[in-house]
Amino acid sequence: MSSSQEQPLPQPQQSITTEEKKAKAASISKKRGEKVVNSSKKKKDVTDQQKERLSRSSRANITFPVSRVERLLREGRYAPRVESTAPVYLAAILEYLVYEILELSHQICERNKRTRITPQHINWAVSNDLELNHLLQDVTITFGGVLPMSFPTDKKKNSKTEPPTQKTNKKEGPAVDQYNEEDEDDQEHSAIQPSQTY
Repeated sequence: MSSSQEQPLPQPQQSITTEEKKAKAASISKKRGEKVVNSSKKKKDVTDQQKERLSRSSRANITFPVSRVERLLREGRYAPRVESTAPVYLAAILEYLVYEILELSHQICERNKRTRITPQHINWAVSNDLELNHLLQDVTITFGGVLPMSFPTDKKKNSKTEPPTQKTNKKEGPAVDQYNEEDEDDQEHSAIQPSQTY
């Protein structure tokens, strides 16, 4: 064989990495005028569509609306900035307080053999609990009514059932008149003559 007809020796093939394949595909698609689409982005888009969008309330596992609490915090101008976790925390606290009040008022309802919670039951529940009473001491509950109070009554003393009381040895001194300012003021006003009034 002649030297001109000699074929070059085959060189060992180098392994092509995936990055090189992606770069090669991108350069080919650029030449064609196509947009470069990364396959990993397609997978991410599919997974994002499959995931449900969860509200912050459901993520925190609370019932009260976090977004509404955040809106009220921002509109209220309580602070120049509101952190993103503040409305979640406040909504959780409000939910806990409502749960406590409803639980206590439900117990009072059951004791009174009622099926419907009224504002009066809520008022009783708040005033019977020390911490809630301290927290809501300046709050007036509409149609809450007045707490039922029973004052201790004096029982009639029977000399037969009760043992005789011991007498104390107190010295009785002379009766002392206590000073009363109101009486003195009344006397001063009565001393004014009609000619002195205007």
